[in-house]
Amino acid sequence: MESKAVFSRIPSGGGNNGALDSSSSEDSSY
Repeated sequence: MESKAVFSRIPSGGGNNGALDSSSSEDSSY
């Protein structure tokens, strides 16, 4: 369920593209 909380922070990327955003640090976990 925690993973969904992270995706909610990256609505622009949807998760995969989120790595390109400033949230790359969190996406690195994936």
